[in-house]
Amino acid sequence: MKIVKIQEIIAIILFSIYLWVVFYFQGLIWFLSSILLLLCYLFITFFFYTAWKFFTKSQPLIFPDYARKFFVSAVNILTLLCVIVWSFLYYNNEYAPKSMKEYTLSNGEKTLQFQTMIHIANPDFYEQVRANIENAKKEGAVYYFEWVKPGSKENQEKFNKALGVEFNEDLYRNMSKVYGVVAQDNMLFLNQVNDLDFNVDVSLDEIVSEYEKLQSGSTTEHHIKPPVDISNQIVEELAGRSEKELALINYINQGLLNFISKSNALQKVIADNFANQELFHVILNHRNEVVADEIINSDHKYIYATYGELHFNWILKILKDHDPKWKITETKEFFPIR
Repeated sequence: MKIVKIQEIIAIILFSIYLWVVFYFQGLIWFLSSILLLLCYLFITFFFYTAWKFFTKSQPLIFPDYARKFFVSAVNILTLLCVIVWSFLYYNNEYAPKSMKEYTLSNGEKTLQFQTMIHIANPDFYEQVRANIENAKKEGAVYYFEWVKPGSKENQEKFNKALGVEFNEDLYRNMSKVYGVVAQDNMLFLNQVNDLDFNVDVSLDEIVSEYEKLQSGSTTEHHIKPPVDISNQIVEELAGRSEKELALINYINQGLLNFISKSNALQKVIADNFANQELFHVILNHRNEVVADEIINSDHKYIYATYGELHFNWILKILKDHDPKWKITETKEFFPIR
């Protein structure tokens, strides 16, 4: 009779913990599937193992001994993978999540507080931004905000085709469910202290018009496919998920979002491989010029602005090109997904 070794006992304990976690989050079916999958790998690897021993004319282990070694190795690999994945998620969600900075800038004549934004975040983040807007307005600021103005139905369809996604009012709301957060609601930020709130964004009609100008002079061929209804796909994918399973999905996706949004190199790769560079140019660069011109030509001396993070460096460059005295005087950090 074989004596159970300490590493086998540890493997049994670790695999029992793994099965309990699977059962807790995903129920009996995944619990049984995990056991069945392990057995399938056992028999498949044993087949190739015995075949290899046959061709090399060496003595194979009997099945019980092989199964014991396989089980310990499989649990060790599984444990290592779980530790790596969980460490990655914990680091990005708890220890070093993505921050959204609030920059205070001045050229000696005007003061600009620029809060970088993300369109889905924890409610606490948006409440903090609202409070900051309120405090700034109490000190005499006006509020400039980003939000593309509606366009015609025809241009909405053109935009969706160029983007490749059905961009509708439910998109951010449904995306937020994947991350366990909420969608940005601009109404939360308006009418704080007074009604000096100004939309300094472009309209969808203007985006489409600028895009078509660039497209007419481009030699790049675009093979336009029907736009994907991501919003509806998310609803269908999450339907029937338990609260525990959704909590796990949310935590995993939060870790990925924090990681990607912190990596400028990864974001550049995504941007460089964006399917429609002309549209990306309009969405990003053209709007940078619009908001920078609004700030430069404004009679307001104290402005609080909320705008997407990708826009900040370029808006700052445009401001400094116009007036080199523009500089960052203060930076604060807030955490949208934590």
